[in-house]
Amino acid sequence: APAAAPAAAAKCKPFKCYGKKEMVPKSPYFAPKDGACPEGVSAALAPCCAAREACAGVCGATEDACQAAFETCAATACDGVDNTDEHDVCLKDAKLASESWREIWPCAKHAAAQKKACTCQSAVDAAARRRQVLQHVYKRYAGGIEGDKLDGLLIKADTPRAFASLLLKLSAKYPALLSDA
Repeated sequence: APAAAPAAAAKCKPFKCYGKKEMVPKSPYFAPKDGACPEGVSAALAPCCAAREACAGVCGATEDACQAAFETCAATACDGVDNTDEHDVCLKDAKLASESWREIWPCAKHAAAQKKACTCQSAVDAAARRRQVLQHVYKRYAGGIEGDKLDGLLIKADTPRAFASLLLKLSAKYPALLSDA
């Protein structure tokens, strides 16, 4: 008999608001996580593991977005390893960590983090909340942001998923964003 095809990874059910409400971050602060990598994984990946775990606490961040952010971080971290042998080990460990992440951080845990990180508000209140969170992030990590630039970012990030994507991009630029309380 032919071997059964491997089961595809289960998709995590995203946090959802009902009615005409939109999900927004409860807080402009993202709870720092210990972000432990699987045992024995290259130390170069530690910041990526911490950011991967913290990602689940970014309201609107999907499991796939968190996974992609981890893989990008891991590639950059491994590229920064000077020793050829250690670089190869880092790449192998990054692949291992990426493949095993769903066991370390299952959908239920991601969903619980989203529920804790998000709240549901009217469209008007949600837009104001996104503005407040973005102003806070730029004030704390970049010294502030001009109104026109802020407005431009908010136009592009006008949905929960787009706003989460923007926050994840900002966390790549300002790594302390996901580890600073």
